[in-house]
Amino acid sequence: MTERPPLPAGLRDAGAELWAEILGDLEPGWELDSRELHLLKRACRCADELVDLEAAIDRNGVIVTGSRNQTVIHPSAVGALGDAAASAGTSERRVDQIVASLLEARAARARGDRRTA
Repeated sequence: MTERPPLPAGLRDAGAELWAEILGDLEPGWELDSRELHLLKRACRCADELVDLEAAIDRNGVIVTGSRNQTVIHPSAVGALGDAAASAGTSERRVDQIVASLLEARAARARGDRRTA
């Protein structure tokens, strides 16, 4: 039987859970190659970071006031979208489009324009 790779140092609960889940789903005799292990480690670190980003959003909300008193998406929300996009293979440009769309919908609601909100 092939020995499973050890849990990478520094992973917290979410990352460790993902690590155990993925490796636990492997059929006996199957193993991940170095490229797959690298991607799994990155995914596990992203899972840990996503927990932190979600906590910041829970504390402060998705929409916050920027340095010039403008309405902006919370930086943690942008980070969470980036992590989700990376996991789904979505481009950074698409994340920017999603953020712009969210801001436009928020501005439309503030104007009372229900057609685009």
